[in-house]
Amino acid sequence: AVIWRALGVEDATPSPSGQALAEELAGNPEQLARYTLAQACEEARYYYEAYRAYREVYDDIGGQPYLLSQMMGMLALADRVDDPAGEGQALAEAHPDTPEAWIGLSRIHEQAQDNEARRQALRRATEAEPDSAAAWRALAQYANEISDYTLALECYRELKRLDPDSPIVNNNLAYFLLASGEDPNEALPLAQAAHAELQDNPHVIHTVGLAHLRLGELDEAQRNLDFALQMRPGDPTLLLDFGQLLVELGRTEEGRRHAQWAVQFADRFGLDFPRRDEALALAETG
Repeated sequence: AVIWRALGVEDATPSPSGQALAEELAGNPEQLARYTLAQACEEARYYYEAYRAYREVYDDIGGQPYLLSQMMGMLALADRVDDPAGEGQALAEAHPDTPEAWIGLSRIHEQAQDNEARRQALRRATEAEPDSAAAWRALAQYANEISDYTLALECYRELKRLDPDSPIVNNNLAYFLLASGEDPNEALPLAQAAHAELQDNPHVIHTVGLAHLRLGELDEAQRNLDFALQMRPGDPTLLLDFGQLLVELGRTEEGRRHAQWAVQFADRFGLDFPRRDEALALAETG
């Protein structure tokens, strides 16, 4: 879309930052050609060549956020750069107020499996522009991956501030409120608002059921959790929450079996299951 827009195609619709880059490239045929080469290399998975081409465009027209994001993404994947983290750090430091630069640096650290450096880069992204939804989403994804519920809750509170009507944000904020032991009375209306928009989404139905469970409203909890589990029968977290519901209903042996199945499914399919210890404890004691 950036290329077509730079060539004057009016119905091409890049994002606002892509539009800004297209305007820069429109008056610079040489760099537009080089940018097109970079796109072709990226598509062909010649990541080093794509990075070098993007870098040449960057050296000529400067640090457009959209271009920085693309260039840093290729730097994360390039296999012929001696020190990608150092090169990415220098680029980010050259654009300290551009969240896309820090998000790009976080991708380099993610590729290197350096979680602490990744966290620091994403923090810098949110500090560079506190109203950047992209920065908060990237930090939320990181928090979810490492099961840091406190950090995830912080991120989704910020995303709620930025986009109060998003059903995904409402659902995820509700879920992390519940996962962090916060007030289920705050979580339930958020989950219900998400459900009004995404009625057939098993993750949202799960959150609604979990909120009812935490409030002791067992009939509603059973109706929603049972429906969600039918949609995702091998989901370890759903199996565990349904097992906890069964124990609350006095069906302890069934609840223990569901907790056992949660562990077995996670192990069999290599699924990330941060609540494994909780499931094992339920399976053993009911």
